[in-house]
Amino acid sequence: MLDIIFIILWCYCAFCVAYIFFCSIASLIYKKTILQANEEQKSFAILIPAYKEDKVIIEVAKAATKLDYSPDKFQVFVIADTLKPETIEQIKDSGANVIEVVFESSTKAKALNAAMNQISDDSFDYVLIVDADNIMQSDFLKKMNHYAIKGYKA
Repeated sequence: MLDIIFIILWCYCAFCVAYIFFCSIASLIYKKTILQANEEQKSFAILIPAYKEDKVIIEVAKAATKLDYSPDKFQVFVIADTLKPETIEQIKDSGANVIEVVFESSTKAKALNAAMNQISDDSFDYVLIVDADNIMQSDFLKKMNHYAIKGYKA
C-alpha cells in the first residue's frame, strides 16, 4: 500500500517538474516584437468611459495624454458620466477631451455610443477603449500601431 502511494506521489512530482521544464524551454523560443522606428503612424482615439470614477480618472487621463507617441496622432476622450465639475475641469487641464453624458440608467455601452456619435468617423484610424482605472504603458500606442500595420484587427 505504501509503495502505491509513493509511486503516485513520484508520478505527480515528475509531471510537475516536466511541465515547468517544458514551459522554461518554450519561453526561450518566444521572439520579442521589435518595433520599427520608421513605421507609418496610425491615428488613435482613446475612449475612457468613467462613471463616478472621480478618485482615479484624473491620474488615468494625465497618464494617457503623456503616452510616447506623436501628439498629433492620438487624442484622449474621457466620457464623463456623473463626474464632479471640479474633476471635469482637472481632466480638461490634463489635456484630455471631455464628453459629458447623462443617462437615466448608465451603462458603458450607452456612454461609448454617445461618444462615438460625437467623434467624426474619419478623424481616426483606430479607437481604443480603456477602463477608467487602467494606466497604459508609455509605449502602448507604438505597439498597437505596429500590430495595426501588420494587419491585426483586434
